[in-house]
Amino acid sequence: MDYRLTSPHKIDASIQLPPSKSVAARAVVINAIQGIVPVIPPGACDDVNIIASALLGSDYHINVGASGTAMRFLTAYYAVHQGQNVIIDGSDRLRQRPIAPLVDALRRMGADITYLDKEGFPPLQITGKRLSADIVSIDGSLSSQYVSALLMIAPMVGGFTLDIKGTAVSRPYIDLTVDMMRKAGTEVSNGEGQIMVADKPYCNTLDPLADADWSAAVYWFAWQALLPDSHIVLKGLRTGSSQADEGILSLSSALGVTANWIGEDLHLTGGNQYKVPLKLDMRAMPDMVPAIVVALCLKNNPFTISGVQNLRIKESDRIAALQQELAKLGYILHTPDASTITYDGSTIPVSNTVIDTHNDHRIAMAMALAATRHHDITITNAQVVAKSYPHHWRDLTAALNRTRTEEQDKLVVGRIVAG
Repeated sequence: MDYRLTSPHKIDASIQLPPSKSVAARAVVINAIQGIVPVIPPGACDDVNIIASALLGSDYHINVGASGTAMRFLTAYYAVHQGQNVIIDGSDRLRQRPIAPLVDALRRMGADITYLDKEGFPPLQITGKRLSADIVSIDGSLSSQYVSALLMIAPMVGGFTLDIKGTAVSRPYIDLTVDMMRKAGTEVSNGEGQIMVADKPYCNTLDPLADADWSAAVYWFAWQALLPDSHIVLKGLRTGSSQADEGILSLSSALGVTANWIGEDLHLTGGNQYKVPLKLDMRAMPDMVPAIVVALCLKNNPFTISGVQNLRIKESDRIAALQQELAKLGYILHTPDASTITYDGSTIPVSNTVIDTHNDHRIAMAMALAATRHHDITITNAQVVAKSYPHHWRDLTAALNRTRTEEQDKLVVGRIVAG
């Protein structure tokens, strides 16, 4: 499926955001650990559907597609379930995403896990065993999901102290896991380098649909930043959600966006041509980076963004994907080191307006923003957004077309053009 956009002028719309992928995925796993039969939540994204379907089924061979979340959470889940024997595999890209730090930690606890192809990478064969540990060490510098996967199974093995080596990336996602474990009834002491989980089982069911997705909200902040005459209302969000990308509120001023709560809805207005060179550390909020990078490039706003090293092992190599797709539109990104992206505010001639998503939902949604500055953008393989925001194109089409006037031509400004 391709999605084509012509140049919109403003957005005046209310958006009901989807359920949080991060919250729903953790809730489904924690509920399953308690013996609660997983329910696939209505409107849930692909990642959550994959996890719930795997836990509902009895298949020996589990294919998680491109879902790194499912691979990591299910690896820990099945490793500790005695008598379970499964193979977990996925897409070609997933087979390039490292799993060794998690597998090594589980093996030190007694897990029986075998690599079926390349050492350190999926697919895995897992035979569930009784695990135990007093202290478990894990490198937190690559993915917070390694940490979260271990934490969620800790009450099943009598609790342990998790010793996090290195500087943990996406720390708010670890804090979200701890918060949800506490809501489920166990006891967790959350320190900077060590997290202690008590020998206390879960006892409360979690609601997978409890929170709307702040990660999905980020794209609407970016649309507002680029179309300053807009007024976008975001519905379903709540503050204090523990979701990492709630941090967009602290970055909104850098985008020129004003965000105000009116009742339970978040109203976005403003969006100026902010030209001061920006320096942002995005270590805690890496999923936000594609939208922020694209928005700032489209505003010709110089920036230095650090803390992005783990973007290389996401659904795509997001740094390379952003460099390739933005270069088509005349924006050249530089990577002075492994953890930094820079842009100097200049442009070169446009070479192409057909955007490759690199099979990455966040690249697809971020690059759609280019329609605010470049006429006739086509997003190929646009259906990949289902991984986190299934109705993104429906919402965007409705939002863009809702504000067109009778004097304007009848061409819709955002539409599916192949399917």
